[in-house]
Amino acid sequence: YCDDPRYLSMKNFVRTGDALGRDFAFHEIPETLEPFNFKAFRESPMELTTVASDLETGEADYHVMETADDERDIEYLRASASMPLVSHIVELDGKKLLDGGPCDSIPLLHSMLMGNTDKHIVVLTQDSTFVKGPNKTMPLIKRIYSDYPRFVDRVEYRHFEYNRCYRWIKRLHDEGKIFMIQPSEPVTVSSMERDADKLFALYEQGLRVAAENWNALQEYLEK
Repeated sequence: YCDDPRYLSMKNFVRTGDALGRDFAFHEIPETLEPFNFKAFRESPMELTTVASDLETGEADYHVMETADDERDIEYLRASASMPLVSHIVELDGKKLLDGGPCDSIPLLHSMLMGNTDKHIVVLTQDSTFVKGPNKTMPLIKRIYSDYPRFVDRVEYRHFEYNRCYRWIKRLHDEGKIFMIQPSEPVTVSSMERDADKLFALYEQGLRVAAENWNALQEYLEK
């Protein structure tokens, strides 16, 4: 559905204020077009935790999904995918939320603090040469979200925290304390990519890297 304007498009944004089509992405696709197994999700012993940014506190908001077909759970999932500047703020349970990236791009520390497991597998979205730079849209961010100074601060200084986190994850992986899976080459797809060939090439790269790391991953899990 990458080329379907109902899914993710500037046409959506112009019409509704959201680049990601809420009803199409979170209802029509999983409920009708590509039926999701909600029963298996509910019965699974694993937990899915969504991460959003709380605009008023400037902190990450974590929500454990219970059913995946409850409207409240869906709204938390939607909040975690609501990119700043191209999405409406999601107001939920007295909070104002957007995508979790600015406040916790890689929630490894949260996972460790929850203490649910002593094994952590971190799947990164950038290769080892990537260094995040300052946000080029900061003037617009400061104007649009001027009522939320704590959130603006997190966006402005996100690149420092992001790069520090990548260094920390690499160190923990080298020490055998976590297992890191990382793209083998620079990722060139954009956050609103609509080129199916580029998306499929990235998918194949992910499969290849997973296969290359499979034996090492099994050794890590069996220690």
